Amino acid sequence: MAQQHKVAHEVTDKITYNAFLSSFWLGKEEIANKKLLSLIELEKHIGFVEMAEFRNRSERSQREMRLLLGQLIKEQLIQRVKDAKWFSILVDEVTDCATIEQLLIYIGYVDDKGKPHFLR
Repeated sequence: MAQQHKVAHEVTDKITYNAFLSSFWLGKEEIANKKLLSLIELEKHIGFVEMAEFRNRSERSQREMRLLLGQLIKEQLIQRVKDAKWFSILVDEVTDCATIEQLLIYIGYVDDKGKPHFLR
């Protein structure tokens, strides 16, 4: 019984990890986050059958996943900028076609190998 419980938790962890990885990939590739469930369906179709067990399909759950990923990425970025010998920040405010003001922040830094990085 304990072994079955352990295996069930391992499968659940794998499914959750895969869902977060899929959500991260969508963001990294700048694909609409609304495509997460479609991507999970594709994963099921191509052989990741355990993704059929992914239960956190609500908008709220997906939003929480994106917020957690965003927090992790932000923390890593801040640490890289803190570790950099040189960095720059450019801030600009724009108004889009819906007259919503948006603050844009661009960060550039040079890593310890002398390679420049530019982020928006």
